[in-house]
Amino acid sequence: MKRIFFISTVFIISQFIIAQEPEGVWLSNDNPWQNSANLSKTIPGKTVVDFDRSSIGNINKENKNRFTINRKRTKFKIQGVKGKLKIESVDKNEIVLKGSKNTKYTFEKLDLTHKLEMGEKELQDFLVEQQCDLIQGIQGQFTKEQYYLDKKTKKPRGRYQFINFSERSNGHWAIKTIHGNAFLIFEAGQNQKEGVFQITAVKVNGFTLLPLQKDNPMKNLTAIKTCL
Repeated sequence: MKRIFFISTVFIISQFIIAQEPEGVWLSNDNPWQNSANLSKTIPGKTVVDFDRSSIGNINKENKNRFTINRKRTKFKIQGVKGKLKIESVDKNEIVLKGSKNTKYTFEKLDLTHKLEMGEKELQDFLVEQQCDLIQGIQGQFTKEQYYLDKKTKKPRGRYQFINFSERSNGHWAIKTIHGNAFLIFEAGQNQKEGVFQITAVKVNGFTLLPLQKDNPMKNLTAIKTCL
């Protein structure tokens, strides 16, 4: 009887541990991530950790760093980067990673159940050609021109120019896909802050958006209207 109870207890504990193992894709809650030869150096960015594909990197970047994870799935090592990241806690919607000098990074799990039939280029063309309404009171235009600061510093293409007529400044935007789900990375102008939005649906009259991250500067932007 005691043996049966012991086996049952071990089984329950093991199932709990398995349930807590990280899986899926997670987006940083607007904190920096280590992207250098040393974990003590950081650059700002929206970081995506994909435990299904063992990759980590800025959501704006096409090329992500690969990582290897230990058997207990408690630590992982990013290729080409010194040091390790420890998985401090995991729950259903949030994961906390711990880096060097006790630096902690919070990530929120992405809901990847909003797969779209349109790819990145189709979504980009649709937005540029059909967007026709104000965006939270801002009169602006999405273009396919390279963001001027990236062009000035000769960075690879990836972020496009958003012309903010209301503030007479330029912002940037990009659309990236993750496992068939689309995300709009958008900064409305030089006096604005970059935000990440999941495109949950595409209709004749525009995009339906889900603002991500707790400090999203346009957390009330849930749609971009288009006109055919």
